[in-house]
Amino acid sequence: MSDYYQILGVNKDASPSEIKSSYRKLAIKYHPDRNPGDQKAEQEFKKISEAYAVLSDAEKKKQYDSFGDSGFHERYSSEDIFRGMDFQDIFSDLGFGARGGGGFDSILHQMFGGNSTHGASSSQRGVNVSYQMSISLLEAYKGCRKQVSYHLKNGSKREFNVFIPAGIQDGKKLRVAGKGESFSAGGVSGDLFIQIHVSPDESYKRVGEIDLETTLTLKPSELLLGAVKEVDTLEGARSLNIPAGLSPGVRMRMKGYGFPHISDKLVRGDLFVVIKCLIPKTLNTAQKKQVEELRLVGL
Repeated sequence: MSDYYQILGVNKDASPSEIKSSYRKLAIKYHPDRNPGDQKAEQEFKKISEAYAVLSDAEKKKQYDSFGDSGFHERYSSEDIFRGMDFQDIFSDLGFGARGGGGFDSILHQMFGGNSTHGASSSQRGVNVSYQMSISLLEAYKGCRKQVSYHLKNGSKREFNVFIPAGIQDGKKLRVAGKGESFSAGGVSGDLFIQIHVSPDESYKRVGEIDLETTLTLKPSELLLGAVKEVDTLEGARSLNIPAGLSPGVRMRMKGYGFPHISDKLVRGDLFVVIKCLIPKTLNTAQKKQVEELRLVGL
């Protein structure tokens, strides 16, 4: 786990110029041209460069802030993080060459995976593989292990289990590093990207990222007089107090019975119960008499 803001020594509300300034200072300290053969400095340089690649890009920064470190890396590979990045101007301003020797070229290749403007050739990496997976709403809620089975271009079959994190949303992608196509000349294998499809549920509708919505149908007498009803949640049945005089269409909130946040399991959404009223199409003699009496007293 890492914290890009901590790595660069900036706050979450830091401006783009502040982020760039902090990166420049750290790049001077850890740049390979200044620390030839220093493995610790090389690792630090990789960390700050990755942090800068994310925080200097508005969309990636937004995703990082929304999903946290673990959630972000489930959606972005290193290849994605560094795609399109060009450090030439920054390094030139610092007095370094963007291609500062064989050692630095090697670092660029490791970091960029062939997708930086100045990185190594993308031919050194195998092709990524896409995989479609459907899960139920309950599986998305609790998290689950699912089997993945697919064939590579060479005819070989890959089959293994993957963990689907609790709180995952429909349409999200999970990355499994190194499980894509192999590079024929012994380079780095591509990645497997699993596209998640959460099947519709008859009882619940997901609202936003962490809230749920369901319906509860009440009799007219229950709406008028109030009642205690059992509501099915994804954690089992729970009691809900219905106040007297409730109107159909009201959304009652059951705090904490929504989805867990994918990157912070301590944060949970709510379950909203939409109240409906059951109006019978026909009445028996006793019911009709009672309703007539209600009408006579103004109800």
